[in-house]
Amino acid sequence: MRLNQSTDYSIRMVLYLAQVAQTVPSSKLSAVLGISSRYLLQIGARLRDAGMVRVSYGNSGGYVLAKCPEEITLFELVDLMERKTYSQKHSATVEREKTFSTLEVAYEYISVTTEKIMKSITIESILKQKTDQWYLAEYCL
Repeated sequence: MRLNQSTDYSIRMVLYLAQVAQTVPSSKLSAVLGISSRYLLQIGARLRDAGMVRVSYGNSGGYVLAKCPEEITLFELVDLMERKTYSQKHSATVEREKTFSTLEVAYEYISVTTEKIMKSITIESILKQKTDQWYLAEYCL
């Protein structure tokens, strides 16, 4: 699965905010993420509109998580930023549907499995993992 750059940055932004657990000025956040302040504002606006972060203005302003890290899943962030479904259903002729029906079933299985896994991974669970102990093996994929 490939994620667009905005999705990756939004996940990193939420992870960082969860880790520091306080308001972070946009200038510091853009430096930490390695993105322009303009790009950060675009990502931040989508996260704000979805209720993931709160934004305050002024000298002590910045971004802070609006939800607890254990309530935010990877699926929510990916779904928000990608704005498309994971199902690979295609409009096709009757003959194509018959010929490739097993392939469509395989795509649906991949979609459902990926969605299930992403819904089970919270921001909190990512922060608790050690890089040498990632738990994907639990899923026996």
